Amino acid sequence: MDISTELAKRLGVRPEFVATKWDGLIGGLQADKFDIIIAQMSITDERKKAVDFTDPYVVTGAVLICRQDDNRFHQLSDIKGTKVGVGAGTTFEHLARSVPGADVHTYEAFNDYLQDLMNGRLDVIINDSLLAGYTIKHGNLPVKICSDLLDTDTIGMAIKKGNTDFVNKVDQILAQMKQDGTYDQIYEKWFGTKPLGG
Repeated sequence: MDISTELAKRLGVRPEFVATKWDGLIGGLQADKFDIIIAQMSITDERKKAVDFTDPYVVTGAVLICRQDDNRFHQLSDIKGTKVGVGAGTTFEHLARSVPGADVHTYEAFNDYLQDLMNGRLDVIINDSLLAGYTIKHGNLPVKICSDLLDTDTIGMAIKKGNTDFVNKVDQILAQMKQDGTYDQIYEKWFGTKPLGG
């Protein structure tokens, strides 16, 4: 949200945040319900067919998250034969389904499958390393990140296809924010580390 607010300020507009379910984001953009998606969306070839992406603003990756007392999970193949929670329509779902024998359960909200992990309905979940680390740290939760990065996610802002001038303007502002240190300040405020790549 801090990145979005700073971007809007530099564009000379007031931000209006529109709460939208994940699987309705691209459709909402195409239907002009909003002008830009700033929602930790991975840049994929499939999504590039539907939207135009800005330059990456975050580089992160998927990790396995399990209960603190569970030592079964270290790499992606370890989810075989276990109940795995993921967000519906995310790259994490695709990753989970790539493992034969994984019992994949999809959810609309991260907090829902995080809760099911904590209460034992799931064995493991897959999500973004930054989101997971932040949530676990600030919520003092009885779960842990139990793998290294399973992949690398390059995150961009999505803009309605064909709106090249807007994409270029956002790219210019992102570059300025990185050059003048604003981007690093925002990133470190939330994650306690310097940005990875991007």
